[in-house]
Amino acid sequence: MTAWINGIKYAHNCAISADADLRHAVIRPGTVRIRAGAFSRCGSLETLDLPDSVTAVEERAFAGCRQLRGARLSAGLQTIGTDAFSGCSSLLSATLPEGLLSIGEGAFEECALLRGIRIPDSVTSLGEYACAGCAGLRAIKLPAGLTSVGGHAFLRCAGLKSVRLPNSLVCLGKRAFAGCVSLTDVSLPSGLKHIDNEAFAGCSGLRYLDLPDSVIQLGRGVFRGCPLQGSLCREAGLTYRKDTLIGAEPALNAAVIRKGTQRIADGVFQYNDCLQTVTIPDSVREIGREAFAGCSGLKVLSIPDSVTEIGERVCRGCVNLRELKLPAGLEMIPEAAFEGCVSLASAEITTDVKEIGAYAFAGCASLREIVIPDSVTVIRKGAFSGCGSLIKAVLPEGLARLGKDAFRNCGKLAAAVIPDGVISVSSGVFCGCGRLSSDAQAAVREPEDGGGETH
Repeated sequence: MTAWINGIKYAHNCAISADADLRHAVIRPGTVRIRAGAFSRCGSLETLDLPDSVTAVEERAFAGCRQLRGARLSAGLQTIGTDAFSGCSSLLSATLPEGLLSIGEGAFEECALLRGIRIPDSVTSLGEYACAGCAGLRAIKLPAGLTSVGGHAFLRCAGLKSVRLPNSLVCLGKRAFAGCVSLTDVSLPSGLKHIDNEAFAGCSGLRYLDLPDSVIQLGRGVFRGCPLQGSLCREAGLTYRKDTLIGAEPALNAAVIRKGTQRIADGVFQYNDCLQTVTIPDSVREIGREAFAGCSGLKVLSIPDSVTEIGERVCRGCVNLRELKLPAGLEMIPEAAFEGCVSLASAEITTDVKEIGAYAFAGCASLREIVIPDSVTVIRKGAFSGCGSLIKAVLPEGLARLGKDAFRNCGKLAAAVIPDGVISVSSGVFCGCGRLSSDAQAAVREPEDGGGETH
């Protein structure tokens, strides 16, 4: 059953539509929902009064109400849907009630005159683009229980100067505060773990910011265009925290890491297709996981002898990497370190290496010969699997364990000798190596101690 009351159409306990020329909307008591798009045609709507019975404002309920200046939201409101108030360009303020649980994607997007919005501590979810384009916002305090800020949530809030983030926050979404050119005051909480791509890109007023030690993932271009100084600073397209390189511009094609840097953090250059050259100073001791993974333009990589540790998948998928120099002090080549480097024709494994990790050189289709030094005692599962051009593999006398599928599908491999001292050889070591002599194939035996595969 439907009814029209004061220019608003109701069905049961829902407001479902309204007259296009409605100027003042007073929703009748007992109404529970404002249906999707109900007032989206009301270009003249100036005021809104929701009774406390309303629990949900659905998607685009008031979208495009460009004359709406004031809105009293109900005390019982629990959800504000996607784009619910988007494009309400005259809306000056919004006080959201305690008990509100979620603010949908784009809920207040492009509310250009919105100067203040109070978000209650009950809110646990803040959607993408929630307040994007709210150029009039000056300050924002996010609720105490919030764990994540959605991507683009405050994108291009040009007047935003101060942000207070709760200690509960774990994740900042992609471009969450990008383009907030007036932002000067923000502190990152001690429990923050993930900052997605370009979260603060283009915040040209942001000079001082401390990055908490809790951060384990820093996306690409997080601080692009930020004139950072102090413990967190930018130089030549690279972002540093003290003696650690933590970020890089996504379009950087030549990276010169500053002297004194001791660590390259996880994923700093990951999937940077533009990166062609990188200069690593001899102060660097550690290169993190996936630091150069997927850098398809990188052709040469020289790692100085000062480096003693490189992370898993450090250059995985660098499809154009042709020349590689490993450091003399390296003791372990980790899992999948150079997997899928299909252009890599040679790799000199240095004499301090003791272990070659699982799939370390798997899929290096151009690799023709590999000399493994006597220092190596363990070759893990699939370490050289799929190296289709590999002709010769010289295994060290000190080798003790040879993992499952270590040279699987090396179709051109014609020479490989397993030393007598090997105590564990797992299955499938030379499976798919059709050119290998029957004598070499016969040398693959079950381990004397009955052990399983070497992972």
